[in-house]
Amino acid sequence: SYNFFSKVISEEGILGITKGVSACFYGSMISGFVYFGMYKWLKERMHKKLDGYLHSSMIYFSASFIAEVITLVMYYPYDLVK
Repeated sequence: SYNFFSKVISEEGILGITKGVSACFYGSMISGFVYFGMYKWLKERMHKKLDGYLHSSMIYFSASFIAEVITLVMYYPYDLVK
């Protein structure tokens, strides 16, 4: 790792270390918005539809799992290209 840092600093300067920070920041911010928005929406929908059939902890778990899968499907290609 020391060789990596010394090579980057010698070729691109000290700012070369922070080159991909904005792509990571914006990607993480967007995926967070998608996840929490999807989780809230799914949780509310599932409470209306399944309140008498499933315990609320299972509704929260299912909503979280589904929101995470959808977020990963949307975010992973972006993360791979970046």
